[in-house]
Amino acid sequence: MSEALRLAGTTVYEPCHRFEAEVPLESFGGVTGKLAVLGGVLRDARRQDDTWVLAGQIPAVAVHRAEQRLPGLTRGEGVWWSEPPGDRPIR
Repeated sequence: MSEALRLAGTTVYEPCHRFEAEVPLESFGGVTGKLAVLGGVLRDARRQDDTWVLAGQIPAVAVHRAEQRLPGLTRGEGVWWSEPPGDRPIR
């Protein structure tokens, strides 16, 4: 079906959330790696004192999994916030 839609010139979209996460400095690699595996796209990363503030977009279907993984990746010190801003073309 995906191939037929592509050949027809149809763009398929998926619902996404905009997210922001605050994570300890040493958790940066683990958190960004997990976000990438879940289909997240990092749009901004800035260091703020002893944390990284990460911002980006993640498929809505993966938000719950990201929220569940954050405590383990940050030893319970991470903060997560997300909201549904719209859709993006499926990659």
